[in-house]
Amino acid sequence: MAGKRQVRRTTLMGPVVALAMLFLAWSAASGPVPLIGGSHNRIPTTPQEAGSTNQGPDSIDKAKDAAVQTRDLSLIGDILAWVVLGLLFVGITALVLWGWRHRWRPGPKPAEIDFDVLPSDERAAAALDAEADALLEGLASGEPRNAIVRCWLRLEEMIGRSGLPRRRHETSTEYVVRVLHSLDLDPRAVGVLASLYREARFSEHELGESARVEATEALERLRAQLRALGRTR
Repeated sequence: MAGKRQVRRTTLMGPVVALAMLFLAWSAASGPVPLIGGSHNRIPTTPQEAGSTNQGPDSIDKAKDAAVQTRDLSLIGDILAWVVLGLLFVGITALVLWGWRHRWRPGPKPAEIDFDVLPSDERAAAALDAEADALLEGLASGEPRNAIVRCWLRLEEMIGRSGLPRRRHETSTEYVVRVLHSLDLDPRAVGVLASLYREARFSEHELGESARVEATEALERLRAQLRALGRTR
């Protein structure tokens, strides 16, 4: 691909450089007189302009013919100069447009892929087993609503420390549920804990001791299953 671009660039640069060299050569050959629009030789109309008062009619006619030829050549030179300038302008414009179309652009960003690192699963399982007693003690104290919310938030903080990333589209509750499911734990116990947390956090009706007992039983099932699966340290 790079070779093709180089060939195209070389092909385009050749005519432009040739036109530029031709323009410079023409400018050098034109001498101190302006290249375009310079003063042309006028046809002498008097003996003094023809060169001498002593010259005859034949000399004046020859001078007139020479002046006409010089003027014609000068006009042709101006026309050629304008043609060269036009071609040079077209070539430079084409080169600039080509460079703009083939300018460097940053490549597409790599797609982001959500994935979980396996060692973090093990750390999450070990942390849950180590924190299970403290979580159960927290559930046993205070009002049932406050105890359930406090238990879930501590569970969420513990999972966050384990290194498992939270996905952009997930709520905090969805994040905890996903991690607990990734540990191959009983989805019914996980669902009970999540449902009780939502009820305690967002509902306005009073929660009784039955909610505390239900949350305690679900958490004990999770701890027992961790130990049965050998996911603890």
